[in-house]
Amino acid sequence: MRRFMVLALLLLTLAACSSGATAEGRCNQEGTICLDARVEEPVIYGEPVTITVNVTSKEELPDLVISLSHNVGVSVERQEVWEKESFDRVVWDGGVGWKTYIAKDQTLTFSRRLILPSVEGYYYVIVHAGTYKMSTAVDYLDIYLSEKGSQVYYEGTPKPTDGPLGTVDPVILMTIRALPTETEFPTLTPIPVETFQSRDATPAYPPPAYP
Repeated sequence: MRRFMVLALLLLTLAACSSGATAEGRCNQEGTICLDARVEEPVIYGEPVTITVNVTSKEELPDLVISLSHNVGVSVERQEVWEKESFDRVVWDGGVGWKTYIAKDQTLTFSRRLILPSVEGYYYVIVHAGTYKMSTAVDYLDIYLSEKGSQVYYEGTPKPTDGPLGTVDPVILMTIRALPTETEFPTLTPIPVETFQSRDATPAYPPPAYP
């Protein structure tokens, strides 16, 4: 049950939105939580990739939730030892999450190792940090994996215009582009989908006449 509650909280953080970048990294709208996700380079084809997450808070937060999402097909390397500051840890197909206590003006560092498939291409990593009571800080990066030489593209870093370009799942993009509203949770940018008609809805055309 506890793990279910943690996962539910992690999913709720995906509905929040971020503001902009500062010297401390990507911050939430209030400027309270900032995070900076970095890749340990060089990235070597066929070897695990280490992601380091630095989180800073201007307030004391006893239940800060941090999640790291990635492509399906990428996996999180099993950790025998976790940071003492992390608790309620949960790993799922597509990410890993945990809670932490962070003091006012404190910076905490966490590391997670990802196992990327031995397939050339782009792989994304999205890190969220937030609570129920405030918006979420989001940082994003791409890893281009290649036997000829891999490259890391942080948010705002231009990608080459020739060759294959990285693509992010539309649901993930929708999360990143969440728009702030006056409601508790933001309104998400809609994804174009095929329209369909409910069986209970008024038909768009008159029904055929029966004798």
